Amino acid sequence: MTIHYLLRAVFILFLGAIGSLAGMWTSHIFAQEKKTYDLTETQTLRLKVKQLEYVSAFEHYQQAVGAFNAEVKAVEKEHDWPETVQFDPNTLTFHEPPPVRDEPAQGKPPSPKKQDLSTPTGPPVEPAKKP
Repeated sequence: MTIHYLLRAVFILFLGAIGSLAGMWTSHIFAQEKKTYDLTETQTLRLKVKQLEYVSAFEHYQQAVGAFNAEVKAVEKEHDWPETVQFDPNTLTFHEPPPVRDEPAQGKPPSPKKQDLSTPTGPPVEPAKKP
């Protein structure tokens, strides 16, 4: 009996060693090295210049949007319009907001309207006659 358990343990160790070697072999075959693409000094400098131009343009854009929004607020204040007035930047128009609808809470279906059955709504119904 002792030899049986010993052979079984050796066999399990052998299978483990083979599995580990197979894992290392497949990882070595299928491993992909990341290829790097190097730039010349001139290319790096050109890209840095364009990056600075981009950052500068973005900052200029943010300042322009801020100035535009400030002018919109100034026009609203000059006319003493309520804060609920909305501005459309595409058409440069001011308008009232759309009416508020009763919307159900998120994730819940709207509750059905309860019908008032206390007053009849259809044509009068005659009682059935007895034969």
